[in-house]
Amino acid sequence: MVTISREQAICMSYCEPYNESNVVKLSKLIDDINNIEICHSDDPTEPMLICQTRINQNPVKFKTYISRNVISSRIIENEMVQDHMFLTNQQQVVQFLNTCFLPYDLGNDQLYEKKNVTNGDIFSTLLQHTEIFNDKSVTSFGNWCSSKKVDFLMCKPKRKRYTNNSMISVRSLYILKEEYFSKTG
Repeated sequence: MVTISREQAICMSYCEPYNESNVVKLSKLIDDINNIEICHSDDPTEPMLICQTRINQNPVKFKTYISRNVISSRIIENEMVQDHMFLTNQQQVVQFLNTCFLPYDLGNDQLYEKKNVTNGDIFSTLLQHTEIFNDKSVTSFGNWCSSKKVDFLMCKPKRKRYTNNSMISVRSLYILKEEYFSKTG
């Protein structure tokens, strides 16, 4: 599951681009309203403003967002605790892929960078963190991703021609920087 910060949710709520000036301006608007907080029900990509008392009354239904500073510090804390993550089941693999290879921009340049990658690139990265696919091919990995509806498949591949006239499919994804891969668990 993708983590959306409070700051991102505020910008989403006001239908404004996620950038530092909008974060400052819009966060102040929310913070200045007495007893109102931004939260979500089931889908974190659908933020809403709700009275804090209502959120406190039903915290199972209304979930608040975590500040981007807290998210970043948790990732850094995990870095100190765990220097290599090993995925042992398919659910962990899906979560890893959905955290590390995003089809959209979260607006967090500290953690993510945009790259053109092939399924083979993603597969070889994954093989460093699990043995589940050791006897599988890139094609079977792609089929598995389709059956699990992995998020990066929302980004349609583009065909690129290389100097030797070979064609290859690449996706333009936002990829978690490698130093944070082991912190996603």
